[in-house]
Amino acid sequence: MAALLLAGSAAALISAPAQAATGQCAGNRIEHLPVKTGGGTVKGYLNIYYNPASGYNCARLDSYGSYYGKRKQMSVTLHTCKNKTSDYFSCKPIQVVTDDGYYTKYAGPVKLYGKGHCIAASAVIDAGRNEAVRVTPSYHC
Repeated sequence: MAALLLAGSAAALISAPAQAATGQCAGNRIEHLPVKTGGGTVKGYLNIYYNPASGYNCARLDSYGSYYGKRKQMSVTLHTCKNKTSDYFSCKPIQVVTDDGYYTKYAGPVKLYGKGHCIAASAVIDAGRNEAVRVTPSYHC
């Protein structure tokens, strides 16, 4: 399902390369969203930031609890959208950045210039049978 969520949203896009993983996002945290399995287990948190001084949004996916420190597949994606909609798949992306790999603590950060635009984000931990997924609507315009 996660591959469908991420691939479906970026199928017709040219994705920008992920930003270098410095570990921290600048600015104010505007979202702290649990990333849960279908059974409700929290494996991590999707944290989204906005820096009003620079106009950049940033996203980072942090492991949580017993999943922290264990090597696992993690992916965090951030979009700037042309429109505001409550449906992640209806975001008409201007730009997309993704960090996807095997990590022990966090994926990202990824950042995009977002001033004057809506954003959408997605996060996946442990793609497969017991994956945890979180997607946001297009918001924070």
